[in-house]
Amino acid sequence: YVILQDGSKYFSGSTRLTIAGWFYCDELSYGQGFMGFRSGSGNAEFYLIMLNNGILECRLNSTTGLHEYVSPANTVIPQTWQHIAWVFDVNTVKLYVNGFLKGSKAASGVFQGDNTPFAIGKSTLAGYNFVFGGRIDEVSAWNKALSQEEIQDMVENELTGNESDLQLYYKFNQGEPGGDNTSITHLISEIGNGERDAELMNFALTGPTSNFNGTLAPGYQ
Repeated sequence: YVILQDGSKYFSGSTRLTIAGWFYCDELSYGQGFMGFRSGSGNAEFYLIMLNNGILECRLNSTTGLHEYVSPANTVIPQTWQHIAWVFDVNTVKLYVNGFLKGSKAASGVFQGDNTPFAIGKSTLAGYNFVFGGRIDEVSAWNKALSQEEIQDMVENELTGNESDLQLYYKFNQGEPGGDNTSITHLISEIGNGERDAELMNFALTGPTSNFNGTLAPGYQ
């Protein structure tokens, strides 16, 4: 998995937030963390984790407590790429799958706190091994609530990295696909000057798994 310690500091004080990315889940097994901010306590948690049968548990912990949307079974389809976006928009939380609204719930409060890590491929709760099994690409985090039109555009087109309120953007386009990438220690953020690069945890970084893989094709995700 990948972790950016204290990642919440770039979003603290917000009532609008979006995290999004492409996910390819190998199989529908319980307890797979997709992405997000999670510490087990506090008012700066915003994450997605898969339960049984492809159900996504989507949560916001804000200054007014827990707000969540739990998706229907088979929201996650195994062995296919899906675009997932989780949005907090002042009084609502929304889950979009492949650019279309899956569901929403009422929400409130402020995402408040500087010390919650942002993780990709794991839900970081102490004592639990909630890691994702599969492939991940093009993860972004925004200090705004993206509209459906903006999400659909992101599904169709790669980001430039210059979008307004984009705070974290990981393209995953590093190293030699399937090669020896053991010298790489961090996943590069397109935003910032290295301080937002996230640490690669427990990857082999060589061979066809646990590594950077795929084909880098300009204009195509």
